[in-house]
Amino acid sequence: MSEWDTKVSKAALTCCRKSLDALKAVIQAWLNREKLEDKRIQPISKVAIVADDGMMVREAVEELLREMGVKFREVEDKGRVTVTVDGKGGSFTIEVVRGGEARVDGDGLTLRVSRPSFAERMEALSVLASELGDFDLRSVAEACEGFTTLDVVRLVQFAASRSLADGRDKVEEGDFMEGIALLKKEADVSETLPDDFSEQLYLMAVSEEGEGFSELVHRVNAGEKLDRRLERMLARYSFILFDEPERRIVKLAKARASYERLKRVFGGGRQI
Repeated sequence: MSEWDTKVSKAALTCCRKSLDALKAVIQAWLNREKLEDKRIQPISKVAIVADDGMMVREAVEELLREMGVKFREVEDKGRVTVTVDGKGGSFTIEVVRGGEARVDGDGLTLRVSRPSFAERMEALSVLASELGDFDLRSVAEACEGFTTLDVVRLVQFAASRSLADGRDKVEEGDFMEGIALLKKEADVSETLPDDFSEQLYLMAVSEEGEGFSELVHRVNAGEKLDRRLERMLARYSFILFDEPERRIVKLAKARASYERLKRVFGGGRQI
């Protein structure tokens, strides 16, 4: 593992520390489970960890187990990673679930990892970037509120790249702020664009026709006769006929909201 990879793993654990401290306690109890069994308590042997994409939970779990000096093995299947710890004739399993729901039995435990707090972002930035220059870590950590672990890693990579491109040996606070602005714009766009193809078509129609498309949807829903202009528009956007009237209104509202957010991100655009 390279020095950078080691830093990233430590930063990942830092950003997930609160939830993984609970995991650590459960693993330690399982490794010493005979003490629980003496008290007629069944030890937890399965944990599912649920987190947003970008939280790098897999890397955090691996780093935690290395810190604990515990040997483990991994299997990845359909986006889910199962980490198994063997010991004393038994197995402890950890399932890492990204952006979904956990599937654990009744005797399992589910841990949900939140995005890093201000203190966790401060510590992660210190691990990744403290040697890169003289800048205010607190200001950077405050500015990247809501970032995932991966966002923080990308931010440091961008800031270092920017300083190098400008011929500077040291990273400056402005390099981070530029990166934060870019990453936030990227996040705004990903949260704005609909996943459903039909909703993307509604968004396209709203961007092209504005209030005209809204008028078309409402008049089709009302069963009113269309003029020549709206007839041509319906021929272009005939996909609305596949939806029930209520769904048309819902998709129209979502498309209008998405379009307004896109305009705020990129500026300009038709007024609707």
